[in-house]
Amino acid sequence: MEFEQLSSPGRRAIAIAHLSRVPRYGIQRVHRQQNVAEHVGRCAMLAATIVAALKHNSPVMTYEEAMDWTNLVIFHDLCEAVTGDIVHPVHVEVPELGNLETRVNQVLFNGTFFSGNPKSFQVGRLFCKLIDRLELLMYVKEEVYGGNKHLETLESKAIDIVLHSWEAFAKSFNEHYNGSLAATPQGIYNSFPTIVAIMKGEHCG
Repeated sequence: MEFEQLSSPGRRAIAIAHLSRVPRYGIQRVHRQQNVAEHVGRCAMLAATIVAALKHNSPVMTYEEAMDWTNLVIFHDLCEAVTGDIVHPVHVEVPELGNLETRVNQVLFNGTFFSGNPKSFQVGRLFCKLIDRLELLMYVKEEVYGGNKHLETLESKAIDIVLHSWEAFAKSFNEHYNGSLAATPQGIYNSFPTIVAIMKGEHCG
């Protein structure tokens, strides 16, 4: 997909459809190649499940803010319809790629899917990162369950990444939304059986 196409009518629908043709983590040795559309769809289901529980945990979080966070997750990789799935080490070596993603997102979104609440956006970005890493853990566990020994060493690292993301998100959520989430691994185990099941690999098989 060319960058110029994004300014045409229906650009988001075109980009969403194109994501099913964009491979995810192309440099990894995997048994089953995942595309970006699969990743985003699974992230969306995780977000819808977890954000509902978060709303019950906070006395001040609004429905609009819950939708903001869900939308952030749904659209967080839409720019990859143009850029492809660029892994983090490449971003570090070529910082100009971040500018390209920013330009693509500005054209795609133009503020139309988000309420504009700065507090909601700040915490929502941490929520999106948590969901993104949680889905990666799901994928890794499925690969390992299917016999992929190349990813076995990545499994424990992926769990640690989820726990670090949880800690950052829980602290920010409690500060901005009067929440009572424990910003520790035990906080996940106490509050979110969905996350626990994924960390244990119970969704595999």
